[in-house]
Amino acid sequence: MRNLEVFQSLCGQEALENVLLTTTQWSSVDPAEGQAREDKLRHEDFWGGLISRGAAVQRFNGTRESGLELISKLMLQERKPLRIQDQIVNQQMALHETDAGKLLKDRLASREERLKWELEYLEKQFCEFTRAGDDEMNQILGAELARARRRIGKVAAERKLLEGLHAAGVEKRKAKERKRRGGIGEHDTVAGPSRPRSTNNPRTGRAGPASIFSSPEET
Repeated sequence: MRNLEVFQSLCGQEALENVLLTTTQWSSVDPAEGQAREDKLRHEDFWGGLISRGAAVQRFNGTRESGLELISKLMLQERKPLRIQDQIVNQQMALHETDAGKLLKDRLASREERLKWELEYLEKQFCEFTRAGDDEMNQILGAELARARRRIGKVAAERKLLEGLHAAGVEKRKAKERKRRGGIGEHDTVAGPSRPRSTNNPRTGRAGPASIFSSPEET
């Protein structure tokens, strides 16, 4: 379900009309049972939200013809940019500022909080069984503690990655702002763009900027 939410935030409302939710392995299941499973996927709690926003459900029967039919259906659709593409390219957002980035950040924070609570509970249980001298339970809880710590480490690493992207985005905006205030163009060097030198005009004898163009006889 979390993956589906992230998928929706990546696509956006309009692009969901071009999504095909495809079921597979129909040759490995009884048709009636497969139909029942597909009906459950269509429920609001699973694919229902995507379907209500324009996504279509189609089966892949494992044949070349079935695959080409799916591809042909996608090719006939009008091309639409993904929400994340619009936000990053057109709106100049950093990844952490996009809908998908914000959702991931919230999910990671919630998951980390839940894992910390679980770890704290397991540690208390471990201490209680240690005092009781129950080595068998301590062995089981020790394995659970190790798994919980690995999960927390993984979530912390993912959160750190997002924070790093956030910091990079902030620094990039600051650099652009410094260039704007300093009058330095995005593609100019630190020394600034070249400017015409003041010289005496040979025709008038007056001082003025040198022309950036040359007549044939001046070349």
